Amino acid sequence: MIPIFQQAALPTTLLISSVLLQRRYQLLHYAAACVVVAGVLISFLPVAVASQANISWEWALVYILSHVPQAMAGVRAEHLLAHHSSANSWQGMRRVLRAAYITALLALLFNVPAALVISWVQGHHGAIGSVFTDYAHGGSCLFFRAGPATAGTWPCVDAWVDVLAFALPGVAFAVSQFAVLQHASASTYFMLLGLELPLESLLLSVDLVMGQYVAEYHASLLWGIGIAVPGLALWARAEAVAASEQQRARKSTVELHTDQLLCVERGREDSSS
Repeated sequence: MIPIFQQAALPTTLLISSVLLQRRYQLLHYAAACVVVAGVLISFLPVAVASQANISWEWALVYILSHVPQAMAGVRAEHLLAHHSSANSWQGMRRVLRAAYITALLALLFNVPAALVISWVQGHHGAIGSVFTDYAHGGSCLFFRAGPATAGTWPCVDAWVDVLAFALPGVAFAVSQFAVLQHASASTYFMLLGLELPLESLLLSVDLVMGQYVAEYHASLLWGIGIAVPGLALWARAEAVAASEQQRARKSTVELHTDQLLCVERGREDSSS
């Protein structure tokens, strides 16, 4: 159900960018967003219904509401990166890398408080200390190849390989995220995320990719991808139309300003003569 609930970020981002950035979306934008969301629903809703998962709707609501600050952060990052964009591609990349680094650093600082809050909310008051124990075991596993006695030797033998296998794609994902925010928009990022979710689940169900950890394949993923792709094409078309209209509006403004300057200049010439 998480991919379904995650779609709350898309309409939230559209609303927030309309308010904060004064962006104007056309009917084609909203149609494209609806098509992409429909693709995600078709991908995951049959699986969720068939699994008959016990959903805590209170926490589902909390998860949905958590996309409000996520959307605000995305729109704010879009504004900052686009406002300070430069024709120099290297300077633009430096800003993207800086944003990704600061975000990762802040996430690291909030990991421990978040884990403590979750343990407290779930009622595991006695297990709060285990949060620090988990971090201690992780550090011991990485640097001394010695984990807890119950874990055996497997988790620590290739610990750094596992970390790099997770971290390097994660860095690439974070950099690409901020690059999309800089060169496109937060709304475009969440539209792409709507296609990424079923694609990711489809790859997880491929034996060649996952091996013994392969997930169950669901045909609904292909149907959802087939719907989400045209939705992204509609979005690209809507963005192209919007960019063309903005260019015409800027051209009209420049022409009007030029005509006003010419009128002022002619008035000065007439008064001097």
